[in-house]
Amino acid sequence: PPYDPFLLGGFQRGSGYRIGELLGTEAGLVRGVYMYKLFSLPPVIGKGVYLGGSIEGTRATIGINQLNERQIRPSGSLFVGADTVIGPLYVAYGQVFLKNEGQESVYFLLGIP
Repeated sequence: PPYDPFLLGGFQRGSGYRIGELLGTEAGLVRGVYMYKLFSLPPVIGKGVYLGGSIEGTRATIGINQLNERQIRPSGSLFVGADTVIGPLYVAYGQVFLKNEGQESVYFLLGIP
């Protein structure tokens, strides 16, 4: 219903947009993620450290910025992540690949947002 919209934006949900920046009564997300294990961590700290990237496509029927409703917004991210005993830890850079919306974001996340 309109009073409970879907939220997109943020790391791997439209990287480059702020968390929850894209919203709509109908929303879609397509994403591909690749991670490469750089090295293992001691068991007391966690499992490993990874280098990765993502390509994403988001779409919402209405949005905060009201630009090009129903337009697919391509974005992507590059990140370093660690699987730690206190949860996943990410340092990431995200960018939107639209000419008129060349937004960028930097993320430091502990846990799943």
